[in-house]
Amino acid sequence: MENNIDLNVYFCFVNRPCTGGDFVNLDHVRTLRKLGINASILLAGNQSEEIVNSFGSLPVVILNEEIEFSSQDIFIVPEVMQVLYDLASKMTVFPRMIMHNQNPFYTGYGFLSAQHINEHRLERIIVPSSYTKYKLQEIGVTKPIDIIHPYIPDYFKPAEKQREVIQIAFSRRKRSAEFDIFKFYFLSLYSHKHSVNFVNIQGLTREEVAKVMSEAAIFISFAERESLGLMTLEAMASGCHVLGFSGYTDIYNNEVIDDSVGDWIGEGEYTLFAQKVCQAIDDFVNEKMNPKIENGLRLIEQRFRIRHFEQGVKRVYGNIFDYDLENSRS
Repeated sequence: MENNIDLNVYFCFVNRPCTGGDFVNLDHVRTLRKLGINASILLAGNQSEEIVNSFGSLPVVILNEEIEFSSQDIFIVPEVMQVLYDLASKMTVFPRMIMHNQNPFYTGYGFLSAQHINEHRLERIIVPSSYTKYKLQEIGVTKPIDIIHPYIPDYFKPAEKQREVIQIAFSRRKRSAEFDIFKFYFLSLYSHKHSVNFVNIQGLTREEVAKVMSEAAIFISFAERESLGLMTLEAMASGCHVLGFSGYTDIYNNEVIDDSVGDWIGEGEYTLFAQKVCQAIDDFVNEKMNPKIENGLRLIEQRFRIRHFEQGVKRVYGNIFDYDLENSRS
């Protein structure tokens, strides 16, 4: 479709997309382009051909001294990218700047303090969850904050779970040492009546992760300092029984995870963690009805599929553009 919106939206990168947050930014770009908005990648760091090609078919603009921006151009900048915040502040023509803060705990990489954020010519902030908004406001950030939940692709879905060898998916990216601690406790307490295979999804493509999770009976979470917990949601969408660390520093202030969708443990509760996984294995083998799995699947379908994400993009960016995107057809 064509929208008569004469502006450029630049999503700032310094390297190839490789994190969950990077891929969420690319989802924003694709959805805006689908709506007829001129959204592009602004590459400010490594500008090799290999890096440029890593963005696929999305247009890439190379940041250099010759490029000129207007005051109506919009920069969408990750919370950690101090170099862009500093650079934009020195520009003769200052573009509209919006922070896409996908993890409040990393905001210190971009700004010294909440006061520096409030004093910056930053226009507003986009976040992935009300928890992120709460954590930023708790520390004193006063900029307007909008929420756009990311989505879980439809290829994250349950498949037939392996029963001869019970599959337990996990990632050791954030808490590598603690997986080793957990495994010692687990092997000390487990009855060994059933064969178990732990599958590390770290380093896999997202499609490969989806395949592993779809076949896994259990996902054990080693999340830490999360803003939403995308991997946990992917496991729920795949029909896994989710157990472990929620990743929230104060779980009661999040709007997504509670005891109805998984089993959560506190810091250092390794015995309890191992006991819960042992019980989950027995429940799976005995085909015991598990409402947590059904509740997790329901949560995803009600709040975290692409239609919900696109509605959020239309609502928030429509407000930024001062244009009714919600009644636009893509």
